Amino acid sequence: MSIGSQSPSSLSPKTTAPSIQTPNTQAPAILANAALSLNGFAPPALKVLQIHNFYQQRGGEDIVVCNEAQLLREAGVELQTWYVESASIAEHPGWLSKLKLALKLCWNVEAQRQLRAFLKANPVDIIHLHNSFPLLSPAIIHTARQVGVPLVLTVHNFRWCKPNGTIEQIAEVQQSPWRWFGQRVYRDSRFATALMVIQIQLHRLFRSYQLCDKLICPSNFVKKALLAAGFPDRQLVVKPHSVAAGLAAPDVSANATPKKLPEISLPHAQQVAAALPAGYVLFVGRADEAKGLNFLLEAWQQLDYPLCIVGVTEQQARQWPGYRPQAQIYFAGLQTQEHLSAFYQNASLLVVPSLVAETFGNVVIEAFSHGIPCLVSDSGALPELLWPRHASAEVATRLAAGAVFKTADRQDFQQNLSHLLQQPQLLAEMSEQARHLYQAHYLPAQNQQALLACYHQVLAEQGKVVSG
Repeated sequence: MSIGSQSPSSLSPKTTAPSIQTPNTQAPAILANAALSLNGFAPPALKVLQIHNFYQQRGGEDIVVCNEAQLLREAGVELQTWYVESASIAEHPGWLSKLKLALKLCWNVEAQRQLRAFLKANPVDIIHLHNSFPLLSPAIIHTARQVGVPLVLTVHNFRWCKPNGTIEQIAEVQQSPWRWFGQRVYRDSRFATALMVIQIQLHRLFRSYQLCDKLICPSNFVKKALLAAGFPDRQLVVKPHSVAAGLAAPDVSANATPKKLPEISLPHAQQVAAALPAGYVLFVGRADEAKGLNFLLEAWQQLDYPLCIVGVTEQQARQWPGYRPQAQIYFAGLQTQEHLSAFYQNASLLVVPSLVAETFGNVVIEAFSHGIPCLVSDSGALPELLWPRHASAEVATRLAAGAVFKTADRQDFQQNLSHLLQQPQLLAEMSEQARHLYQAHYLPAQNQQALLACYHQVLAEQGKVVSG
C-alpha cells in the first residue's frame, strides 16, 4: 500500500493529498524456520501496518524501514505499508501552498481521515510508525488511539523536541522549544523554524508521543534522553538496528518500498576504488556539516594517510570555504549498498566524526559486519556501539572495537587516528572484536526476533491474542 509523497526541502506538494492503496501481501511465510521463531515457537501471524515518510535523500532511517519490512515479511507477517515521499514537494511553492503544507505539518486532518478509512476496511493488529515528518504529522497517533489499534514508534531522531531534529547533549530535551522561536535552527529559516516550534509545542500540549504504546529506542542513549524528557520507563524498549552480511540490499519490489528511492553509483566509482591505496581510512556519510565532513577535511590537512570519502563528491566538498584539494583524499560519491560493501572490505578503519548526538550508527555496524574497527566521536550513541551490549562493569577493561575521541576536538582526533594506524596488531584485534559484536548483537535474525517480541508485548499488555 503506498501513499503519495512529500518532503522537508520545500513547503508545497506537487501532487494532491496521497491516497492509500491496498498492497499485494503474498509475502512468503517462513514460520517453519525455528531460527527466526520467537521464544522457540513459531510466532502467530500478525497484521502490521508500517508507516514512513521517506526523505528526499535516502538516509539511515529509510534503509532501516526497508530492512525491517523485509524481516517482517520473512517472518510470515501480513504487512501493509503506508509510504509517502518528501520528493513530491515542489521546489519553489507559492505562499498559499506553503500555508497549506504548514497546516498539514502541524496537524494533518486529511492523513487522519485516510488512516481511519483504511483501518476500517483493512483491520490490522498493530501499527509501526517510523517517521511522520513532514507529510503525515503526529496527528495520526491520535487516530490510532481513537480506533483502538496499538501503535509503536521508532525514535530515529530528536524532531519531537528540537526543530532541526538533532541535539548535542541530553539536557536539550528538557528545554522549551520556544527558545528557538525567531532563530534559524531549521533549514536556515526563521519561518520554517517557527513552524517546527509550533508543531513541537502543539504535540507536547496534546501529549501525542505519550499515546504511543511503545517507543522503540535504537540505543541506550535514546532511552536516557526520553527518560530525561519525562517519558516512563515502561513505555521504552531498546532495540538496535541490524544489517545483512555483505550489506545485501532489502527487497525493493513495488510492494516493498516506494518506487522512487534513488540508488546512485557514479560512473567513476570503480576507477576510484581501483586507485585506492591499501589500508585506507574510510568515511561514509552525506555532505552534512552535522556528520562532521568539514571537520574531517580540515583535520586531514595535517595528516598523511589515504582517506576515501563515500557519499560525497569532490564538487560538493568544494562548497566548503576551507576546502583544499589533497592527493591523499579520494571521493567516491554516492554508492549502492552492493558497491558500498567493497569499500568496507578494503578499509583499515572507519571514521565517524559526527558533531551531533547520533541516535544509533548504521555505518558503524556496517563496518563491524566487515570486521572493520571504528574511530567515533563521543556524540550520542556512537561510543556504546564499540562495546558489547548488556555487559557488566568489567566491560570497560575489555578491548573495544575501535576508539573514541572528543567531539570536534581536532587534536584528539588526529592523535587517536595516528595511534590506531601505527599499531596494526591492535587494529587486527579490534577487527576481531568488531566481527564478534556484529555476530552477537546486530544480525537480522536478532532484530527480527526483538521486533516481533515488541509487538507481542504490546498486544499482551492489552489482553489481545493473535491467531495464526
